[in-house]
Amino acid sequence: MNEMSKQGLTPLKPSEESFLASLSLDPIPLPSMLSTLNELHAAGDATSAETWSDLLYTTLSDRNAADSLLQLFQLQAQWHPNDRLLKTRCAEQALIALGKHERAKVIVDAAGFNTDMPVQSCLARLANLRTFAPDKLCYDKTWGFGIIRRIDVFYKKIHVDFRTRKDHEMSLSYAAEVLSVLPEDHILAIAYRNPEEFKSRTSSEPGQLVKLALQSYGGMSVALLHDVLIRDKLITEADWKPFWSNARKALKSDPLVVIPAKHNEVIAVLDEKKQFDTAWFAALAAEKVPENIAASIEELISSGDISVLRSEPETAALLRTAVSSAFSAFSKRRPALEARLLSCLHQLHVDVPQTEMNSLLDSFFSGTSFIDASKHLSAKQIRHFLAGLYAHQPERAVELFSHTLQQMSLTLLGETFSLLQPVDSDHSIVHSFREYFLTRSQSAEMLCIIAKQPGLVSEWQLGSVADLMDRIMLELQTTRSGEGLKAQRRLRQLLDDRKWFGDVLGRMDRQEVENLVLLLRNSISWSGIDRNTLIARMVSIRPELQVVLASESKEPENEDQDGGYTSWHSLNLRTAELERLERKGIPDNAKAIALARSYGDLKENHAYKAAKEEQSILLARRDALELELTRIKGTYFESVSCDAVRPGTTVALGFPDGTELVYHVLGEWDSDHSIGIVSSRSRLAQQIRGRKVNEEVEVPSETGQLTPCRILSISPLPEDIQAWVSGRSHSV
Repeated sequence: MNEMSKQGLTPLKPSEESFLASLSLDPIPLPSMLSTLNELHAAGDATSAETWSDLLYTTLSDRNAADSLLQLFQLQAQWHPNDRLLKTRCAEQALIALGKHERAKVIVDAAGFNTDMPVQSCLARLANLRTFAPDKLCYDKTWGFGIIRRIDVFYKKIHVDFRTRKDHEMSLSYAAEVLSVLPEDHILAIAYRNPEEFKSRTSSEPGQLVKLALQSYGGMSVALLHDVLIRDKLITEADWKPFWSNARKALKSDPLVVIPAKHNEVIAVLDEKKQFDTAWFAALAAEKVPENIAASIEELISSGDISVLRSEPETAALLRTAVSSAFSAFSKRRPALEARLLSCLHQLHVDVPQTEMNSLLDSFFSGTSFIDASKHLSAKQIRHFLAGLYAHQPERAVELFSHTLQQMSLTLLGETFSLLQPVDSDHSIVHSFREYFLTRSQSAEMLCIIAKQPGLVSEWQLGSVADLMDRIMLELQTTRSGEGLKAQRRLRQLLDDRKWFGDVLGRMDRQEVENLVLLLRNSISWSGIDRNTLIARMVSIRPELQVVLASESKEPENEDQDGGYTSWHSLNLRTAELERLERKGIPDNAKAIALARSYGDLKENHAYKAAKEEQSILLARRDALELELTRIKGTYFESVSCDAVRPGTTVALGFPDGTELVYHVLGEWDSDHSIGIVSSRSRLAQQIRGRKVNEEVEVPSETGQLTPCRILSISPLPEDIQAWVSGRSHSV
């Protein structure tokens, strides 16, 4: 019994005795004592934590340990963020720690202790300000890398040489918030101190530099890593692709680095390699939640560290226990989760009791479970899910695939045919495919599969390639969403592929190609630019189609300069647009595609998909412009007769309310409402074309409704419009 017990006092707890004993030590073990206080407060014993911290404060004050007091205050600031007394104590001890000279007072003021800022923020700013010194390397989010040149105490400013702005001034209070001194092991400091060595390491140690960048800047995605390294001039845009390609290869073999599947997810750097040992498998076997079991097994597969399953038989048994536990936990069917487990089992080549496997498989051979499950799986998971079904019950699997062809997604359909290769014309799934085609009930996804390999049309007896193209054109006129829309986009990508289009047109005779052109020209579902783009592409592959187009576009000869003409002003603008596309737009897009491809994993690479979609738009626009520029010719609209309204004339219209409006009717591409220029293809020009002075006509109003008016006069184009036509003026 200790002395306190003899006196009837509450005895000290061991932790309290240890804390009190530490107060008499020299030096005081401050980190462990602060940890004890924090744990005590977090456990809900705030009273004891406050009492003990006051004892620590008294001891540190008696020893004039200002820096240690500031560390204590940081902990107390978490408990009392707006305590004014604590803020005053912090300011006092900061002055003592800094030496109580004029510079110390300026730094304490800049930290914000005399403002309404929370104590924690003031202490963080103070810690940052204390690191500032001449010749220190620093970083600012706006200005980037820099070197501190001097601190002006009198004006309370700091001067920094940034790469793009020398001797830049900042107030100390602002710098406390945005400027940070770089440690010597920061990637920017290393690059600055030894530039030649750093440049050499970009080639010899790209993986290590990526890890260094992550340690310096914090976790980043591949996309952000690219932006940061180029922004801070650590890597050039030209060097990025080979740098990342080599770094990625090196990091893939590094057990402490996890490169995500998606380039916009953060690259993970682990403190230590995760061990998939017997203890890990034992914990997996003890798990009862099916989702957790599936996620853990998928993590094991992603690690690539599955040799333990072969080297230690006990681990395979534990894995089977975990899977059996997951199966028994299903109170009702959960197709997606069951499919994930089947995919995992197939990848790991682990067998489970046949009764459990049959129970699992049976659920997919009835109802909609098979299609429903596939909607929630990645391409890789689908591949092994299908393989698992086929490996255990091949005949039932093929029958299932055949019956669900029309409901399959593009990914599921593609993986199914990859699994069943080679697939000849007598295969049961081809019979189902043929039946859907003969009844014209095939899905957009099925069209995609055949379109990618047009040779299958004759091999599988699905009709002709011309018929396939007709179906594709009709499909692209149909409104789809979800997987159907995805399939339509793939079909459009094929149409944008000159090599593929050339192969397809090469399998069609001249009459079939001409019929396809006519189908496009007469379709009301295709927009003008899309129609012209496809026709232009077909003409570039089959030049003889020019004759068909010429005969189709011929009109009865007359004296009007109508269809096929535009002003030199508009023609020059379209020509310049084509040049910009060919010289800048398309080349820049090609660079963007190459950059996005360097991120890896094209299936989940959104930057790559966006760049490819932009490429389709750019190429479509280029083809449309090329076609239009072969059809449209430039003109000055000289010597145009003014006996009736036609392109190249100026028309004055009078309305019943006394309003008079003047329009200049020009060619197909001409339009500038600010100076009254209208296209010959506009609705207004079509309404008054061929009409004469004093005739009553109807023209569209701003609301689109026809409004009666009278043609007051028809005259030649005035000089300012003639200048516009020739391209000498760009009046707006």
